Amino acid sequence: IALYNPYGSNSVDTIFKKICARIEEPFVLSGAEEVKSTVSVGIAEYPESGRNSLDLINCAEIVMQQKREIRKIFSAARKALTPEERLAADKAIRERIKHLAAYQECKALALYATDGTEPDLLPLMQEPGKILLFPRYCAERGVYKFASVSNLSDLVPGKYNLPEPSAQCPEADEELVRTATLHLVPGVAWDL
Repeated sequence: IALYNPYGSNSVDTIFKKICARIEEPFVLSGAEEVKSTVSVGIAEYPESGRNSLDLINCAEIVMQQKREIRKIFSAARKALTPEERLAADKAIRERIKHLAAYQECKALALYATDGTEPDLLPLMQEPGKILLFPRYCAERGVYKFASVSNLSDLVPGKYNLPEPSAQCPEADEELVRTATLHLVPGVAWDL
């Protein structure tokens, strides 16, 4: 997909999230078996990544393959850990996050769900002095919106059975989400 002037509702991030959300929706095969798929995306920008379409496509392909390889290495390393080692690693990651200037200065903290294979960042929600935000899937709009969460008991099983805010949690102020929020996404980067 080539985007011209990718800003606002046509930003690379927005388009990427829409594509992922759509592709990752489970579907049912003829035998009534539910199937889930994932998507790998490589992003290249003109002119930094290339000066013509072939160079941009090649760069995006390399980025996508690197992400896949890193994910395989990460998943294998996490699976090899004992439960105790995994808890210790997750705790160390959370402690490093707490010492980041971006964490200490932010007004709000947005956490994303984990399927159990990534580091558990949910205990960071219990830190005092932060407005806690969590994405909630809005089926009628087909998008995720942030909601304010008071504590972990405000989370319920959501789309793909991942935790999300209950319906009683108010939608977060968009200006706060855009300007004063540190987004923590569990994944590869925390363990490498």
